[in-house]
Amino acid sequence: MDHAETETQPHYVGTPGQNFCIWCVANWPMYRAMGGACELLNIAPLALRHDGPITVSAVLPDHIKNPLGSVHGGVSAMLLDEVGGLATCCLVGFRHLRGTRRLDLSFLKRANPGPVIVRAEVIKQDDSSVTVEIEVVQNDVSIARAEGIYALHPPGQTRNPDRARASA
Repeated sequence: MDHAETETQPHYVGTPGQNFCIWCVANWPMYRAMGGACELLNIAPLALRHDGPITVSAVLPDHIKNPLGSVHGGVSAMLLDEVGGLATCCLVGFRHLRGTRRLDLSFLKRANPGPVIVRAEVIKQDDSSVTVEIEVVQNDVSIARAEGIYALHPPGQTRNPDRARASA
């Protein structure tokens, strides 16, 4: 059951600055098992909450560079999209996310191979979509920002998580 479908207040675990909604943490293994960007970029949760911003760490791989030696912009775009989707899942539950409807992004600085921090915050929600602001920071400098709109299944319909796992 997703926390969005319950009427009880969520409980949080962790220390100040590293708070995790227990429902989001419980769904992390399933989300991570889907593979893709989570595995490729070694995404790890630092704070997963459905009622506030989420923060993850990731590693931009050295072997995916463009001819100029920086990380290819497509890798940064994939990271922004993945974390925006994760923020949506933390808010509404994994089974309610349909997919990315739109991702408007800006590359601000050159992304170099190595660790980054990604923060995402839901700024708007309605019955059909969630809008998320996402930022990638490397060495305390913002290197990319995006606004993503993530489509939701219509009320009363959800994704079958077993079928989604099988097709991954």
